[in-house]
Amino acid sequence: MNRIILIGNGFDLAHGMKTSYGNFINNYWGNKRKEIWSGKYNGEKYEDDNILIDRVSAIVYEEIPENQSEYKSLLTNLEYNSGKLIFKNKLLKILTDRNHSLNWVDIEKEYYSLLKKSFRDFSLPIYKITDLNKHFQSIESLLEEYLTGVEKEFTKNFPNSAEENSFKKAIHKVIYSDFNLRDFSESSINQLAEIEFQRVYNDIKSIEEGHKSLSGNELSDRELKLYQALIGEDNKKQKLKKLLVSETATNYFRHRPKEVLFVNFNYTSTEIHYDNSPTDREFGKDISTDVIHIHGVLNNKTDNKIIFGFGDEIDKERLFRN
Repeated sequence: MNRIILIGNGFDLAHGMKTSYGNFINNYWGNKRKEIWSGKYNGEKYEDDNILIDRVSAIVYEEIPENQSEYKSLLTNLEYNSGKLIFKNKLLKILTDRNHSLNWVDIEKEYYSLLKKSFRDFSLPIYKITDLNKHFQSIESLLEEYLTGVEKEFTKNFPNSAEENSFKKAIHKVIYSDFNLRDFSESSINQLAEIEFQRVYNDIKSIEEGHKSLSGNELSDRELKLYQALIGEDNKKQKLKKLLVSETATNYFRHRPKEVLFVNFNYTSTEIHYDNSPTDREFGKDISTDVIHIHGVLNNKTDNKIIFGFGDEIDKERLFRN
């Protein structure tokens, strides 16, 4: 039996990694504010691939309170000093406005919505699809750069406290824990009960008929308890099944995964902190591990580059970005 571990963005967030799209947008404007008022552009314009500021006033960069928006702070400073922010990347403006007003944004969903509107209104689009894809590509590059930094910082420091170490151990224990058969389907339980029954039946029958003794068998503590529980029972298979799904099942059985497969929907590789399976005294060998990154891996430009876009399988328009 194998185990699949599904990893989504909540896994990274639970580790304290700021990997949400909102985190990315806020970080972008924090870095821009720091760059713009670094002292290099006083009285001059600032311009990059995504934004333009017509004139940068002489303001000393200062950290702002954590609960205050970097974007709002930038706008306030520009307004106070008669500066103007111009978006060359219209998608960035839409995402920023959405995140600022709702404190949340889904970049891929916004892109898909704009793509559909532009496709439907082809004669007079709100956004030329070529421009939309170009701007989306720019956002993708910025996001990959941001997440690379977040992952690098996390990998360097985790775990760096007793609390984080305890947190890591707790997750590791769950990943490699024995199966709780009460979570299995009825057919799977019946199948496993049959396997276990065939494994012990001949020995128990020989003991009941006096050909063997319990003390004469080299049994583990669990096997001994199982034999004792089944000897003398009229319906041994039914009894064994009840033991399999009981709260005390671990007193009689050990069912651990042979392989753990991490199915990661994130771009980050946080699972590498948990792919070292423990050596079990009873089984004597490690559980093998493997990982599949559904949406690609950061900075992989060949066989598994990141997949960034949106396609709704139940949407009749079924638009996808290539």
